[in-house]
Amino acid sequence: MALFIIVTVGLHLLFARGQHIAEFDLIKDLSEQAQPLHISTPIIEHLQKQIKDLQTTDQQQQKQIEELQQSRYDCEDDATENSTNLSGRRWGYVAFTAVRANTLSHIGLNQVIPFETVIYNRGRAYDNYHGLFIAPRAGIYLFSVTILHMPHGQSMHAGIMLSGRTIAKVHATGGVWDEGSQTVIVPVREGEKVWVQNQDYTNQHVYGDLYSSFSGVLLKRF
Repeated sequence: MALFIIVTVGLHLLFARGQHIAEFDLIKDLSEQAQPLHISTPIIEHLQKQIKDLQTTDQQQQKQIEELQQSRYDCEDDATENSTNLSGRRWGYVAFTAVRANTLSHIGLNQVIPFETVIYNRGRAYDNYHGLFIAPRAGIYLFSVTILHMPHGQSMHAGIMLSGRTIAKVHATGGVWDEGSQTVIVPVREGEKVWVQNQDYTNQHVYGDLYSSFSGVLLKRF
């Protein structure tokens, strides 16, 4: 029902926008013909004002159309998330990306590295305060991490962790600015946790300013 209302309102806006565009073209033509016809200056100014008003209205309606389109996409996502297959399980979209906006310093051995600034968190499965992703559904997931290491005497090793088990490692060379990345595809059970953790060396530094990131997406449900 909500999607029907959104589409109906969108059609009305498109029809109204079409009328305004036609009026805009007509007034613009009259304005351009004003000089040869020696139309008085007040009439020209009035026509120019109408053109500006119509342009403003057109921009506002275009914005409303874009908002309605976004609402339609959200409704479709919700419908997908709430739909069920033959076994009664829900199909849902799970994905997140979070970054370090602030530099994280003096990271201890085996300390979790949280990515505090959330860019996208569909399914709300990533906890940016604790740095943990908790799988809301069992399935095949893709996870990717990138870490920019500040110049430091020691190299940096960070692990992508799945319920306490290291499944992949990131390396960044010590003494220079260096960036390490890792991407994995793994099966994850519902309720299992995935995070990024400092390993092997203590007193590490992860540079922020959006250079370091952690992402994940559900590829296929079990």
